[in-house]
Formats: sequence, structure tokens, C-alpha cells
Amino acid sequence: MKCVVTTSFVLILVEFGSSGTPPTFPFIPSFTSSQVIHGLVQAGSIPPFYLSVVYAANDMGDRRSLWEDLLNLSVGIDLPWVLMGDFNCCKLQEEKAGGNLLTADRLGELNNFIFEAGVHDLASVGLFFIWFNQRAEDPIHIKLDRMLVNSAFLDLFHPAYYKVTEHLGSDHSPLILFATHTRKKISRFMFKAYWTEIDEFWDIVFNVFHRSVDASPIVFFYDCLKQLKLDVKSKRWSSSNYVSNGILELKNRQYQLLSDIQSDPLNPTLNFSLKETNDDLASFQSAWYSWIAQRAKAYWLSLGEDDLGFLYIKIRARKNRNMIKELDGPVGLISSQEELAASLITYFKGLYNSEIPPCENSFNITAGSQVPIDLIQGLILPVSNEEIKSVVFAGKATSAPGPDGFSFGFYQKTWHIIGFHLCRAVKHFFTSGVMPKVSKATAITLIPKGTHSNAISDFRPISLCNIFYKIVAKILANRLKPILPFIIHESQSGFISKRCSTDNIILASEILREFKGNHK
Repeated sequence: MKCVVTTSFVLILVEFGSSGTPPTFPFIPSFTSSQVIHGLVQAGSIPPFYLSVVYAANDMGDRRSLWEDLLNLSVGIDLPWVLMGDFNCCKLQEEKAGGNLLTADRLGELNNFIFEAGVHDLASVGLFFIWFNQRAEDPIHIKLDRMLVNSAFLDLFHPAYYKVTEHLGSDHSPLILFATHTRKKISRFMFKAYWTEIDEFWDIVFNVFHRSVDASPIVFFYDCLKQLKLDVKSKRWSSSNYVSNGILELKNRQYQLLSDIQSDPLNPTLNFSLKETNDDLASFQSAWYSWIAQRAKAYWLSLGEDDLGFLYIKIRARKNRNMIKELDGPVGLISSQEELAASLITYFKGLYNSEIPPCENSFNITAGSQVPIDLIQGLILPVSNEEIKSVVFAGKATSAPGPDGFSFGFYQKTWHIIGFHLCRAVKHFFTSGVMPKVSKATAITLIPKGTHSNAISDFRPISLCNIFYKIVAKILANRLKPILPFIIHESQSGFISKRCSTDNIILASEILREFKGNHK
């Protein structure tokens, strides 16, 4: 599906189908005004969705009727919804380059609408600025056109994005929507916190870690994790679908029991069944919330309400924003998933597997600060069980796991069973200096640095290490921490606790501003 909108000429062109097939026009308008055309799109096998094409007025006062119309439309929408076109206002200050700064009220109108309507910015590629004032002197570039979608659209078309292309005889750039309805892919194994509420899970953990395996402590520990993963994946309750389907079944049973009780309210069997169903439903809903909160990584919600709607939206919006749509590669634009994967692998292989430089036989290293003698003993002391346990329970339970799929939450919840074997494995590394490849495997995920990432350099690689590796690294860091002040100069801000890397940049900006003010 492709939808092209050029709002500067109030021209709407909607194209469906592929090249070589006769185009159809399945857009059925249901509401029109001077600033928006709204209707339903039904195109063959594509699920139906609502489309609103916007051409907002230049005057802020005239745009109030647009926001009112769109908010009224949002109330009755129960399908995926996409809004596209020229909104004639911005969401953020950085969406304008040149000219006067945008005032708070001019930024507020679009942000207020987005909040009240419950819509989100759709991910985009291509050009960032869309409108140009056509002036060589005092140029202004600004993002006036955009696409907004509701959570239902992200749920159905989660890989969707739009592309901003070059101007076509207008001072606005066209927007091209790419929305494909894809089937759900098989997800990788990941420990789910609600498993700890299931008795069978504990039976599996106990049996797996009480086996006898002739291997080193680290190999034994990872063999147990591998077997645990296989045993858990064979159970129905390991999938989140088990919980979601269970909630639907229990709600249907609850409704049926409530209907039967209306005619026989004192029936003991019905009341007992209703109480039992309510308890089971509460348990399943608690498990579902636990899983959704774990995926959303919204740590501050631990003290808030169980707002599943907010968590769903957060997950979908983050997934849409972080997905790589296309990249500017060395041979041109790359858009297919196969080519993207190959290009990224090649790039990071060259980055991390560079050739080892020739080693010089003689070194001339200037003597620097030395570790105080009274602190050396703390570095070489044998690692204790308490030291390992404190590191495990200091980790965030919902932090992203490494390739093995087990998070800090798993280690914390099952400590009374796996703690002994984990301590043996960690101590074995510190005495032998050997770490098997499986324990130090690392997954690299790419996080966009901004909202408009087109090149590989626009993405920040994040290494997801296995928890065992993190435990070893944290023990080393904790032992080095009291020594760092003696061997690192205080001006090296990168080693100062809780110091933000941008502090010096902000400080320099404030100093320059003061200098300019004094000069005047």
C-alpha cells in the first residue's frame, strides 16, 4: 500500500496495489471540512483503517476548529487510524531551523492534541525538514507535515513508517506511507516474572539444578540453564498467550456465572464457582500486568496503578520508533531486511574485528600514580558468596537479558536454589581465569540516537551481556571503585560518579552566554 499526499496544492492522491495492476480508490469519505478530509480505507486483503488528510490553516486561531473536529472524530474510532498532511505547527523546538524561536503556545497546540487524542508520531525516514521559505538569505526550514497514528494502527501495522522525499515543484516535501500487515514472528526466549507464581516452574528449576554433571562449575551452570530453557519452553504456560487466552476464558465464565446467579442468587454452588473464578481471574490479570510491565521497562510504574493501556502504547510506540526501516549504505539506499542485516553485520565485524596492530618489543610508559599498599589486599581477596549475592540483588529485575534470555529477576527469584551453583561458577572464573564462550556471548542491539536515523552512525550499539558476565564485571568494578580516586585525576569527569557526559557542554554554553551578556 502506498499513499501520497501533497498538501500545499490540496491534492490528495491515494494509490493501492502494485505496479502492473489497475489502481482502485477504496477511500470512502465520511467527514469533510476546510482543513481535513476523513474517511475509511478498505483495500482488498488490507485490514480496514481510518484515514484523515489534514491541510491546516495558517492562523493559530483558525486551527482551533481543526483540533475540535479531530478530537470529535477520535471518540468514535475503533479501528486503526492514521492522520497525515500539513498541520502548520510543530511539536518540538528542534523541528525548526532559522527565523524566530517557537513560543510555548505554538508548540503546545499540537502536543495538546496528541495527548488528548491518544495518537503518536509515526516513525519516519528520508528528509527531516519538510518546508522551505525559498530564501537564500535568512532561510527557514521547518517540519510542518507529519503522520500521526493511534495505538490500534501500530498494533496492526507495527513495521509502518513514512518517507519524506525531495520537493516536487512545491515548497513542501511529499510524504509516502509504507504500511504492511505482517504476521507475528517467533520471539526469542525470555524469562517471564509470572512463571514464579506457577508451582510446576519451581519443580523444573529444582530438578534441573539438582542433577549430577561431570563438568567445570561454569559449564555445569550453563548446561542447567540450557536444560531449564528446553523444559520451560515445552510447557503451555511459558507463552504469554496462555495468560491472555486464560483471561478471556475466565471473563466469559465469570459473565456466565453472573448471569446464572441473577435467577438463583443464593445458590451455593454458583457462588462458590464465582468466587473461585474471580480469584483465578485476579491471578491471571496480575501475571499479565507483570509481563507487560516487564516488556515496557517502565520502572516508575512500580508505585503506580496497573495502567495496561499505557503500557501497551509504550511498547508499540517504542518498537515502531526503534525499528530500522532503511539505511544509507556505501552502495546506496538499503531497505530490505536481508540487505539491512548483511550490511549491519559487515559494519560491526569491521568495527570490532579489526586487525591487531603490530606489537613493539620496547615500551616507554611514564610512571604514574600507584595503588596504595593498604588497598592492594582488597583487590586480591577471594570472592565471597555474600559479595556475589549483593551484586545479584543490586541488579534491576526487569533489565534486558543477554542471549540466554535470563534476567536479574530470574537470579533473584531463584537464588535459594541456584545460588550455590552460581557462586561456585563465579569463584571458578576468578581462580582459573577461564570463561567459556557461551557465558560471554553478547547480543548487540541498535538504538536510534534521534527520531530521524538514516545512517548506521545514527544508531547507538547497546551490548546485552549475559547476567553471569555482568556479575563478574560488577565484582571487578566494585573492587576498583575505592582505588580510582587515587590513580585518576579529578578533572577526568568520565570517572566521576553520577556525572553526566554533557555537563561540560552545558557549562561551556552558559559561560559563553554570560560573556555575550557582559559584552553588551
